[in-house]
Amino acid sequence: MNNCDIAYLLGALADGGCYCLKYRDGRSEYRCVWTQASPVWLLISVKPRLENILENLGSNSKVKMLKGNTRYEIRVSSKLVFQLLTQSKAKIPKLIEKCENEILRHWLRGLYDAEGDKSGKRLRLWNKDRTILTLAVQALKCFGIEAYGPYLDDKRHGVHVIEIPSKHRRKFRDEIGFEHPKLA
Repeated sequence: MNNCDIAYLLGALADGGCYCLKYRDGRSEYRCVWTQASPVWLLISVKPRLENILENLGSNSKVKMLKGNTRYEIRVSSKLVFQLLTQSKAKIPKLIEKCENEILRHWLRGLYDAEGDKSGKRLRLWNKDRTILTLAVQALKCFGIEAYGPYLDDKRHGVHVIEIPSKHRRKFRDEIGFEHPKLA
């Protein structure tokens, strides 16, 4: 199984999540969801990786694309994927501590593709989970890239941000890169 694919999906999951849903009849559903305003990135970056992981796990779960009112969603209901991603998420701090750059590169790329500024004017990452952004700042240090934050950017919605200063933008583009079609 490709650890870089898992890392990318885990980073991209910052704009989504893994959920264990309990139903009245006693059954459970393990669902992982990636969301985005445009479906293109989901189809070219998230879906193929997810299908590859399902195949490697020997799972017959299907990847679904859904359109909501304001966002598109890639969804898979799979306990195996749920467990793989939640266990991998717990390993991120150790990967940062060891500066496992190849895996961290893909995690940061997925995170930026999902939650980064798509204007091309600046490099910023937003998330409601301050811990994810704190880990991103630490991971960026493994590449010699500075970042400011996290700090509260949108008090009303509880959204935090980190910003990569202009002197480190080229290094971010060269070391981490992008896959999102608006950035690539």
